[in-house]
Amino acid sequence: MSWPQQHSSWCDMKYIFLIFYCFQVVDSLVVSSTLQKHYADRRRIPVMDATTISTELTNKVESLVQNIPLPIELGIGTTIGLMGIAGIFVLNFLKENVEEEEFEDISPYPRGIYDRDSASAYFRKRPGRVLSRLMEITQPGLTLGFRVLRRGSARDEEKLAKDIVDAIAELGPTFIKVGQALSIRSDLLEPVYCRALSTLQDSVPPYDTNEAKQLILEELKLDSLDSVFVGDFPKETIASASLGQVYKCRVKRSVARPWGNGDLKISNKDTEEATEVAVKVQRPNVEETIALDLFILRTITPTIKKLFRLNTDLPGLVDTWGERFVDELDYRKEANNAALFMQSILRTPLAHSVFAPSVIPACSSGRVLTTEWIEGTRLDRLSGPQVLKFCSVALNAYLTMLLESTTLHADPHPGNFVVSPDGRLAILDWGLVTSLEPGLQLAYIDHIAHLVSKDYAKVPQDLVKLGFVPPGMEKEATNSDAVKVLTQVYTQFGAGGGAKKIDVNAVVDSLRGLADRQGNIFVLPAYFAYIARTFSVLEGIGLSHDPDYAIVQECLPYISQRLITDSDPRVASALETFIYGKTKSDTKTVDAKRVEYLLDGISSFNAAASSPLDTDESLEEKSLQVDEIVATFKQAAAVLLAENANSQGPSPTQAIVEREFAKLVGATIRQTASTVREQPAALAVARLLDPFGLLEPLARGKLFEPSEEDLNSLAVFQRIQSKANPQFSSVLDAFTKLSPQQQTQALREIADTLWQYRSGTAMAARRTVTELAAQTADRLLSPSPSSFAPPPKVSSAADPMNK
Repeated sequence: MSWPQQHSSWCDMKYIFLIFYCFQVVDSLVVSSTLQKHYADRRRIPVMDATTISTELTNKVESLVQNIPLPIELGIGTTIGLMGIAGIFVLNFLKENVEEEEFEDISPYPRGIYDRDSASAYFRKRPGRVLSRLMEITQPGLTLGFRVLRRGSARDEEKLAKDIVDAIAELGPTFIKVGQALSIRSDLLEPVYCRALSTLQDSVPPYDTNEAKQLILEELKLDSLDSVFVGDFPKETIASASLGQVYKCRVKRSVARPWGNGDLKISNKDTEEATEVAVKVQRPNVEETIALDLFILRTITPTIKKLFRLNTDLPGLVDTWGERFVDELDYRKEANNAALFMQSILRTPLAHSVFAPSVIPACSSGRVLTTEWIEGTRLDRLSGPQVLKFCSVALNAYLTMLLESTTLHADPHPGNFVVSPDGRLAILDWGLVTSLEPGLQLAYIDHIAHLVSKDYAKVPQDLVKLGFVPPGMEKEATNSDAVKVLTQVYTQFGAGGGAKKIDVNAVVDSLRGLADRQGNIFVLPAYFAYIARTFSVLEGIGLSHDPDYAIVQECLPYISQRLITDSDPRVASALETFIYGKTKSDTKTVDAKRVEYLLDGISSFNAAASSPLDTDESLEEKSLQVDEIVATFKQAAAVLLAENANSQGPSPTQAIVEREFAKLVGATIRQTASTVREQPAALAVARLLDPFGLLEPLARGKLFEPSEEDLNSLAVFQRIQSKANPQFSSVLDAFTKLSPQQQTQALREIADTLWQYRSGTAMAARRTVTELAAQTADRLLSPSPSSFAPPPKVSSAADPMNK
């Protein structure tokens, strides 16, 4: 019989509360007496006896249980709920009876940066504030938690979702950040909650504009707003988020000089006297709220770690999060972050696809930031295939930031992505950033390459290099047991669809079983917290428009171009692994499927690097224009013909292409010789010139007889050729449709490119001839095979890439 059937009257529940509460009263008395003793000389705490305390708290319990029914069975859930309620009353009692004195220190972070020690000293002097904050967090959390358990109709769901969002907004920046990250995880939350949480991206209740105007005057040291702004300062915000709110204003052009990250774009509404800008003004008192939340987290995480026997350094995660979170409060750092991003992105193929708004330094300070106004459409408000195209642009940009630059934008909710009218993606709000050390960047390239090529057997070793395995557990993390479990987990994850498509119970059971057998062998490194949040949000954006979105596979375009263009030895090793797959011998055989995969990735990256916004012309028509044809040729020449600046030899990509081209030339010669030799005319000539067959062993020897490797090279080439032919035909067809002037222009640019790389072309030709001679010599000197086996399939079915 269920619990509600056993207890028809909800009022019966109050007796359970009261019985359980008797045990909690003892704790409250201990805490109360301890505080009284500790703070008696510095606090005014009314002395109450046990009877008074018990009566006061019991009355509150009785009042609460008459209004909150619990439709759950008695058990651990009820016990936890009861403990939570009792804890609330204890906190509330202490909060109301602890009065604080004034202290000299006025900030938890006197140096303006995250400092756990100074924050700890600050808040330990102020227990009332800590207790008050705990009450603010636990009371709505418990109430809303009960409502989640007893939710019913769709109307109830909408009201509950709204109340949850209101509670999160009331709790402040720390909780708003979490809500923003969850707002686009449609695979984790029901649509009604995603819609409600999405308002936290730019529609958090604003504070009074008069306060904002006063802050601007103080921060910019102005006597009047008229000295900078043109016209009346807006009364309403155009966006309001966790740390600040934004106004659309017009400033005098005499002060609207951009700094650091580009030229100021002139909008249609700009005049000679004024230009449109976005002015972000920080919320009051956010530093103390954030510091208090971080102090509470820093205080409880050691207990959580010990309770659940975790290897992960939870306090370290809080410290890493805190460092970046507190940095976000200094808008001067935000301006510098945007400038650093623009400096780095301009050196990449994405230079014309992604940008950050230019900053106006004369109108900016530590708590006021003014940037150029960006006209455009939010990413999540686009329709059709445009959304996923720009998701691809965003993901390529974030991988570029993570793996090439020192600045990764770590706050990528949809409100921070705007598509401009010229088809570029603007990334807003550069306050929250993180970065990776160069060594970790290269390790992640290896790791992501293994994921997209489904070489899951190499993932455990990647995790060791990336710091996900604690010291001393490397052997357990890389044995066959761990490889098998991780392969199962990553196979589900890589299939796409987010959490909805994953058998979470099976994954948890597999990992728990691994931990039971091998120990707790994985940790979450502190640096990974913001990276995980960033790419989780990006995945959520993709899933909100494509339920089968697979972020691992969407990493292919960036990884493809990085593997081909980077000359670093570690990247070169990853490229060889990607192209050749698993090799059990010294002979390297190209995996045609992987090469196709690589070429597809490069094609997708090039599409993302060009402006992906549809205009009056279709994307197909745009791709046939002369600049696209020439750009593709120039890119191929830069990869294959450029001289390697880092060494005298070829780049890793050039070495592979030249080696495989030499194999193809030799295989073609031998295949042609073998085919011609069997022709009637050739047989007749052979009998005429060699009637006794003395040269027959030579003609059928290793020098002229195609080997298994030759046939495989020819098969790979034919497969790649069949894939490339339609694209090549479309280019030729496009060329014939160009005007004579455009054809001349294209041919001239191609000729100029070949002339530019004439030295590299000559060196590539010499290296290829040398490679062909070396392969021929190796062929002659190698032992003859005992028998000739038919060529294997180009791509083995055992390779997970082909599943």
